[in-house]
Amino acid sequence: SSGGDEAALNGSVTASGPDLPSLLAIAATFQGPESGLHEMSKSLARAPNKAFSLDSKFSTDGGSGKIDLPQLSATGLGLTIDGRMKGQNLDDDDGTLDGQLSVKGGNVAPLLTALGQKDLAQSVRAIDVEAGIKGTMSDMTFSPLKLEASVKGTGQAKPVPVTLTAGSARANLAKETLNVKDLTLKGLGMNISGAVEATKIKSDAEFAGNLNVPNFNLRRVLTSLNIKLPPMQNPQALSSFGLKTAFSGSKKRLALKDLNVKLDVSTLKGDITINDFAGPDVAFGIGIDRINADNYMAPVAKGNAPPVTPESAAAGAAQLPVETLRKLKLKGDLLIGSLKISGAKMQNAKLSITANGGAIVAKPIAASLYNGKYDGVVVINAKGKTPAVGINTELSGVSIEPLLFDMTGDRSLSGTANLSAQLKLNGNKTPTMKRTLNGPLKFSVSNGIYRGIDVARMLQQIEIMIESKRPAAIGKGGETRFQSLSGTINFVNGVGSNKDLLLDGSGFKITGAGIVANLHDDTMKYDAEVAVDKGAAKRGESDYNLGGYTVPIRCRGKLGADACKPDAGNIIAEIGKKAVQKEVGKQIEKAIGGDAGKALKNLLKF
Repeated sequence: SSGGDEAALNGSVTASGPDLPSLLAIAATFQGPESGLHEMSKSLARAPNKAFSLDSKFSTDGGSGKIDLPQLSATGLGLTIDGRMKGQNLDDDDGTLDGQLSVKGGNVAPLLTALGQKDLAQSVRAIDVEAGIKGTMSDMTFSPLKLEASVKGTGQAKPVPVTLTAGSARANLAKETLNVKDLTLKGLGMNISGAVEATKIKSDAEFAGNLNVPNFNLRRVLTSLNIKLPPMQNPQALSSFGLKTAFSGSKKRLALKDLNVKLDVSTLKGDITINDFAGPDVAFGIGIDRINADNYMAPVAKGNAPPVTPESAAAGAAQLPVETLRKLKLKGDLLIGSLKISGAKMQNAKLSITANGGAIVAKPIAASLYNGKYDGVVVINAKGKTPAVGINTELSGVSIEPLLFDMTGDRSLSGTANLSAQLKLNGNKTPTMKRTLNGPLKFSVSNGIYRGIDVARMLQQIEIMIESKRPAAIGKGGETRFQSLSGTINFVNGVGSNKDLLLDGSGFKITGAGIVANLHDDTMKYDAEVAVDKGAAKRGESDYNLGGYTVPIRCRGKLGADACKPDAGNIIAEIGKKAVQKEVGKQIEKAIGGDAGKALKNLLKF
């Protein structure tokens, strides 16, 4: 119904229908594709309840710019909307608006599912939105501004309210500003607060504000929202998270200043600036007091995971598309007081990295670990058709035993290790990178001990049995000491060769030469030689002259421990009686035990 003169219009509107998405599709044909109505109608067409109703009363006066909407009621898609609005002098900038709007949904899961939010649909059961608007056409304040969702996640007995509120939100269109004060998010153990101010909101918006997130159980919140986390080595990881920062930015950039993040037992402080999301162009300066990176990695048996090193990270980064590497702009410094990764423990780890135009340099990379230190430089040049990677690494004075134990749980080897490498490779695929590896890798170990077997004693006992033709028990266990182990592996186009291997052991020496690793097919072709020192021993009333012989070791086939087999013919050539041979073999098998003993027996041809 309507009444009044031409400038005034009073009346009411009542409408209902069985299919709101179809109505939106019809409207989309008039609005055009840019309106978004067509995509919305397609999404909502999957909703089970498509019926809608609308009931509204209104009063307008075109001459005075007055509008009065005392009642607006609508239902559809599981939502109920109620509101009112009153306006004066709406044609002028100083015209006023005063109104309220509420949106409620007791079962929003079907709607969220129709909109492609299946995970949220499993946890968000109901919503309640309240908004008020008051002010002039150019300067409006929104108060109250509140959104409450009822959330029920896995393991929760009943839904829990999560509430987002703002004390006030003021938009000044004349000055192009927006201020949101007393912004809070509460529920599920969270009590987040913040504020934001924006300028140039009608053109190139810029914003600044602060965010305070007291510690809460992030894992529990994500579970409540049915967001599935990947398995982690520590099932309690992400149990505590907190954040505090001042921020600023625009559509293209974001800066986090005085950033303070609490993650479980770790504290991160620093600044992060994303100068351009598109690049990206990132600058950072970050300090972390301590962190166990393994807590957040996928579960794996100790010693089975390949170590995460700067070198492996560089090889992985080089496999990114060349265009991505060229666009990347990066400048930052990272300091970590205590770091655990791949089981290895480090202190005072530091990394400085720059990237610009395809040139990526990580220098220095350094850390203290196991009484020694690590220093490295990694360079990636992605300016050409394929990336080129340069790696300079130096590991000095590192105690092997605690490092080996932390990474693998094994204490069988000890000593002090040194390693240096100057390697280069090309390509963005692993096979290509392996085939183009070039450069030397030098290593040395001093004052070494290998536990579990005494090589010199075992050789001596076997030799006595052979010479005496009398079998005897071979002592188990023991340890093999060596004064030094050193060598150089030179890689030429993916083939690593060694010519200077020297292990100076207690009672024996090992030398060798050949191909240690052919990365084209992951094979080796290496020949080593164990030279046993001359000596003497006594068993009962007999004296024996021992040693003075060599045992060749041939390494053939796929890389791995099984590729190397000793040729013990020099030791057993004098054995005459099969019975003695057989009994000696039994004693070797008994001494070493299991499959390893059987293997050694076969290798020695018993």
